Amino acid sequence: MQGLEVLVLWGFAALGVYHLIFRLKLALARQKAAANSVRDATNQLRFVMAASFRQKKLMFQREYRVFNLARACCL
Repeated sequence: MQGLEVLVLWGFAALGVYHLIFRLKLALARQKAAANSVRDATNQLRFVMAASFRQKKLMFQREYRVFNLARACCL
């Protein structure tokens, strides 16, 4: 009977260690997510500063002509 009690205690100890490791991993994941959160203004600035930007046309040439005609007509 005493061997079974020792086995149960080792099982509970192993379960406790597993639980502690799981909680530690969860806490680290939350900390990493908070460090990369876009809700923080500092992180937003860091992301924008690290990004690369390039110019892109907003309209095709035909669309731009129509836009200029509409703008000239309505002003």
